[in-house]
Amino acid sequence: MVSERKYYVQGALELFRQKPVIGHGIGTFKNNYPMVKSTASWAYNATCFEFVSNVYNEHLEILHDEGVIGAIVWCWLLVTFLVWPLFALRTIARRQRPPPSASGEPWWLRVVSPSPDVVLVLLISGVGAILAGNIFSLSMRYTATGFLFWLFLGMIAALASAVYPLSHNAQTGAAARKPGATVRSAQVAIALVAGAAIVLSCRFFLADVYLNEAVSYSRDAYAPVDTAGQVFHDIFIEGTRYRSHPELWDKAIQSYRKTLSCNPFYLRARYFFGNAFNRRWNMKPQSNPAWGDRGPTPRTDADRALEQYSYLIKQAPHTFEIDYELGNLYGKLGDLDRSIACYKDYKRYKPFFTKIHHALAEAYLAKRDWANAAEALKDALDLNQRFTQGYLQLCAVYHKLGKDDLSAEMLDKAREISPAKADEALADVWESLGEKGLAAQALHTAISRNASDTSAYYSLGWFYVRNKDYDSAITAFEKVVTLDPNNTQAFINLSNLYYETGKMDEAKETYRKAYALDPGLVESYVKGERNTGSR
Repeated sequence: MVSERKYYVQGALELFRQKPVIGHGIGTFKNNYPMVKSTASWAYNATCFEFVSNVYNEHLEILHDEGVIGAIVWCWLLVTFLVWPLFALRTIARRQRPPPSASGEPWWLRVVSPSPDVVLVLLISGVGAILAGNIFSLSMRYTATGFLFWLFLGMIAALASAVYPLSHNAQTGAAARKPGATVRSAQVAIALVAGAAIVLSCRFFLADVYLNEAVSYSRDAYAPVDTAGQVFHDIFIEGTRYRSHPELWDKAIQSYRKTLSCNPFYLRARYFFGNAFNRRWNMKPQSNPAWGDRGPTPRTDADRALEQYSYLIKQAPHTFEIDYELGNLYGKLGDLDRSIACYKDYKRYKPFFTKIHHALAEAYLAKRDWANAAEALKDALDLNQRFTQGYLQLCAVYHKLGKDDLSAEMLDKAREISPAKADEALADVWESLGEKGLAAQALHTAISRNASDTSAYYSLGWFYVRNKDYDSAITAFEKVVTLDPNNTQAFINLSNLYYETGKMDEAKETYRKAYALDPGLVESYVKGERNTGSR
């Protein structure tokens, strides 16, 4: 832990040198640290899932956040509240303390109430201990410790002012004067600042509430699914597709907008807001105020995502997973060079993530850069030896490079890890590379390895649909419903295919069977709530 925190301190000092006077802003270390993070530090956190949110040194973080000016104010505050009580202690020592019986206090209070000098020493010791501890931690940010710190300072000020008042009039017993205009103005200013701080705190609290709501909607709007449409979480092992729910995206977007209206500086909210557009990916140009569009100029979700990402990058480059998300966005736009550049930036800060090497590999695959794709896939597999999708893609890449022995070895490893899905998933890889013949061959191999598996027949049916071979698709889906007479989705697909090929009687009969199995599902397609043109 000591060696790990050494890198945090080095990073904080490097960032301080960049803005030594006014600092980078309160709470920005976690956003700025990736810019100076040493690759060697990953040896202490190989999982890369944890973000470094602070320096683990309160005083050094003040220097980073607020620069020399903030550090001077902090030191002035501490010196004032710790030197002043020393004068009070000296005053107590010089005074002749009255006997307990003459104090006028109840006997029980005299027994349990320590003298002012003891209280001051205890309070100063407590504050000193908290400050010393925060050289190595940030316990003052915990509610209990932070409360005690400021409570102790307030008690020190109250006790010290009673013993050693700043006003000589109080010492001499002179009548208190009415506060002047300057004092009144200061009091009003303090009251206004306190009121504004309360309002701001309430708005920040609401921003957190709305953000949690938005993230919940986003999760439901973009869920991984398998070929049968069921939620499927084993992404790294098998690879998957996603379903997207337009209505839930609208709710998520509204909640993100409420978050930013309460706290426009909330960088995490802007990151998730940009991700919402990046996931939804509505590329129809339009202007919709409900989505944050201003003016009549039509925009796409790519434009909306880039707007949020650009704001984020100006405030904190390379924060969160912004480089990874930008890589995805540019990849979907077909700008593969910019996509690869973003992925390389992400890899620089988080080299131990399997997904970044896989993302780079897919970008290289799209460019047909087989050599670099092979290297990226090998890096991914070094980190995750059970990554079936990586083995399958490397199988295809080695085939392209003419290394058929290595290609067969990769396929064998994929089959060993995922025997039921490897060949079916390989078909997707071949199809993505434009190798339709090899894709069909992989699907038939999957069927030959397990003739009772409806999933492979289902995938084969959709393969033929995408290639406009409707007769072959009908044969595949007929096999699915023969093996699984309760597969409503297959009956719906089969009904549509009969209709497309002019077999109206078969279409009606198959539709009735689907409706008998699941009326709600069939009606959702009829109402247009589901898309029949996808898996």
